[in-house]
Amino acid sequence: MQRKYIIVAAVMIAAVLAGAYLWTDLGIKGNRVGASQTSSETPVAATVNVDEQDIVKEIHLMSNSLIQAGDKQIWGQKDVNKTSIEKVIKMLDQATESARTEQLREIVVRWKQGDFSQIVDDHNYVWDLLGGTVGLASSSNDEAVAEAIANLKDSGQ
Repeated sequence: MQRKYIIVAAVMIAAVLAGAYLWTDLGIKGNRVGASQTSSETPVAATVNVDEQDIVKEIHLMSNSLIQAGDKQIWGQKDVNKTSIEKVIKMLDQATESARTEQLREIVVRWKQGDFSQIVDDHNYVWDLLGGTVGLASSSNDEAVAEAIANLKDSGQ
């Protein structure tokens, strides 16, 4: 009987450790995109190299500040300004070039020029890369977009 409890405890500890590993290793901690990763697609860590994943998270947080989600679920935001855009461009300069990094670069270069006309598509692209399950952008937050454009103009962009 005591052996049965030891086995159950060992299995529970293993499950907790596996969950903790997945929580931190797949980037769910901190920048949680969805309540779970139930997508049938390959997990983020297997499809995006570490540099790309950091870039995707950064762009996602920035785009969150400029969109409205149909389900009103937006988890995490960062201001879109000259400094944040230049940070992402520097990250892209250091990343391994790929079709994905080129697409990400096109997004932030457009933003740097004050063009947020595709912000919903931009958000949903990075949201999808992160395996998003809630928070799909349905429209732009026009007030926040106007503020971002004004901030970029004020900073000489």
